[in-house]
Amino acid sequence: MVAHPSTSAITVAQWRMAEITLTSSRNYAKPLEDVVVTATFSGPDGTSLIRPAFWDGGRTWRIRFAPTRTGSWTMITACSDTGDSGLHGATRTISASPYAGDLPIFRHGFLKIGPTGRYLAMPTTPLSCG
Repeated sequence: MVAHPSTSAITVAQWRMAEITLTSSRNYAKPLEDVVVTATFSGPDGTSLIRPAFWDGGRTWRIRFAPTRTGSWTMITACSDTGDSGLHGATRTISASPYAGDLPIFRHGFLKIGPTGRYLAMPTTPLSCG
């Protein structure tokens, strides 16, 4: 699911990735060195997740996010250049619906460290959709 800059509301299934595009209001000579952009996602149960944005050429930056709970999430960005109106203070609303497919990783959630601490494991029961 790709959200375009003019889109303020995004719909995605729980555990599925949404890619959010931001457009900088400025040109940077060295974007990877000159600017740091993060997005804070606040979930329906009070969960707060921070994800980095990455530069995708020109004035384009992208953020990838997969909701861990169903319900309404809000996003707000922070940019090291607070004067960049395209990257600093951008907001979106993400509506996360239950996953309806058959892939276990999207029904149960992301891989976790297993009980021995040596291997990855899938959750044995579906996580709360609440």
